[in-house]
Amino acid sequence: MRRRLTIAILSVVAGTLLVATVGALVLVHRAAIGTSRQELLSETIAIGEHAPPALFKSGRVGLVHFVERAAGIRAVDLVAVGPDGALAGRLPPGISARDLPISTLVDGYPASGSAGSLVFAAVPVTLSKVEATRQKLPPAYQDYLLTERSVRSPGGGAVYFVAIAGGALAIAAIVAAFLSKRFTRPLVDAVETTKQIAAGDLEAKVPVATGDLPEVASLATAINTMSESLSRARSMERQFLLSVSHDLRTPLTSIRGYAEAISDGTAPDPTAAAAIISSEARRLDRLVNDLLELARLDARRFSLDMQRVNCARIVADATEALRPLVDAAGLDLVVSIEGAQGPPDPLSWVSADPDRLGQVVANLVENAIKFATTRVGVSVVHGGDVVDVIVEDDGPGIASEDVPRVFERHYTARRSPQRLVGSGLGLAIVAELAHAMGAAVEVEPSSTLQGGARMVLRLNRWQSLSG
Repeated sequence: MRRRLTIAILSVVAGTLLVATVGALVLVHRAAIGTSRQELLSETIAIGEHAPPALFKSGRVGLVHFVERAAGIRAVDLVAVGPDGALAGRLPPGISARDLPISTLVDGYPASGSAGSLVFAAVPVTLSKVEATRQKLPPAYQDYLLTERSVRSPGGGAVYFVAIAGGALAIAAIVAAFLSKRFTRPLVDAVETTKQIAAGDLEAKVPVATGDLPEVASLATAINTMSESLSRARSMERQFLLSVSHDLRTPLTSIRGYAEAISDGTAPDPTAAAAIISSEARRLDRLVNDLLELARLDARRFSLDMQRVNCARIVADATEALRPLVDAAGLDLVVSIEGAQGPPDPLSWVSADPDRLGQVVANLVENAIKFATTRVGVSVVHGGDVVDVIVEDDGPGIASEDVPRVFERHYTARRSPQRLVGSGLGLAIVAELAHAMGAAVEVEPSSTLQGGARMVLRLNRWQSLSG
């Protein structure tokens, strides 16, 4: 890549220099022709005004020899132009009749022109009949003194242009090598680092130099951030797997132990042992179901039946279903929901899947039971185009640095649970289902003096969606 970039830069510079050199030579040549035309016209006018008539009586060779010595003119001739544009006399070598501005000459004005690398000038002169006859020119024609001069090609200057272009090309090669190295080095480092990350080395980092271009530095920073995120995700996944393994092993150990005791006849109370086995089996079933639920959410293999539902009724039913669990934990369940009984409150209509909404509320309440000290509160608040379902506990609360990540499935908050309830995956499922229903779930500061955590499920009211 570095070589291709260097060649591309050099090609652009070389092409630019070539065009500039050729253009400069063409302009210099045209300027030289224009200047020579003006000079030759002035000199020819001077010759026509000041040369004695005797010069025209001498032979043509003598006239040319004199003029060439005096002004460096290549050729001098006398021509005559008739009223109809007809020419008489001898034109200088290299000049043809079509090169002459006949219309200007017919009007009797001086003129100049060019033919290739030759420039010429024609100046009207007055010859006597005798002189015109001696020069074999028609007496009725306008006589002109026609001179010619060669314009030197600027080929000598081309050497200087080539030398300057060569120097510029050498400088461009040095600059191109420097720029290509500066541009490609970070990209090469980025490619090597991404290969290391793909191979499993999540500690690999792209070096970021102070003088790097902002775009290159942003690319390196993005790759480093990705590496850190993957490393953090791997660590959290490892912790998650360890936690799940422990959660699976604990009920399995209890089930196996009590089953063996019942089988061996060593269980002091087979009925109590069977109850423990049943409880641990339900706990294991809940954990497996939650893992399967997360897998379906990841694969988007779940369906939603979005409809108008009575949020107050669903929240009340889901909360009351968990009252035995709250009572068993020795907690108070405080429910403040208007419209849960009797005719539905129009303000409680929301757009949601009723089964999924009940599942979300149950997971939020279970999470509150896990951390609560004395009470769990559930309420429904109407506000504008949304309906908020609020679940609070009076536990240790959530540290500010943990708030943005409490809904990550692999994340474990720093606060310690008061009791073991559920599978520990409830909040991750809540976040996934809320997002799928177009709702949002947030953590807000607790409204109680005792502190604790406050989870808010913000649902869209049905009216805000339908019209």
